[in-house]
Amino acid sequence: MAAASIGVNPLKYKVMAFAIGASTAGFAGIFTAANIGVLYPQSFVLQISILILALVIFGGMGSIVGVMVGAALFEFLLQYLQLHPFPGYLQQDYYMYLGALFIILMIYRPQGLIGSRRRGQEFRLAEQGVGFADPAGAEKSVVNQFEGSSFAMEGQGTSGEL
Repeated sequence: MAAASIGVNPLKYKVMAFAIGASTAGFAGIFTAANIGVLYPQSFVLQISILILALVIFGGMGSIVGVMVGAALFEFLLQYLQLHPFPGYLQQDYYMYLGALFIILMIYRPQGLIGSRRRGQEFRLAEQGVGFADPAGAEKSVVNQFEGSSFAMEGQGTSGEL
């Protein structure tokens, strides 16, 4: 919204970001296929995709260091539970415990372990009542700021109502 208001085409940059991400994923697939040798659809399970997404959210979106710390913590927890299981722990319960840890993290630290500075600032402003911490709320705050007011565009001689 802000980029479009200054004449930048957001669709162009969204398509470029998608193309860069898709080509990066393609190269990763090439290297995976070369390493494994033969690929079957059964080689790719949904749990791995969900785990990668959970690692990104757990570590902190927008922070590479946070994602690395989150991944290291998840892997450490898995290895620790395999070597030192508590009474009643079963290997298939691992994702249940990670889900509980994930819920606790989202309650007490929604930006992740090491979130980006920008996301942290959004949460601080939301706590002060200045802004919103979710993407939909960001647009809402801009609309609420001008809601019901008329404005005149300087030098253009036009006026509008939001």
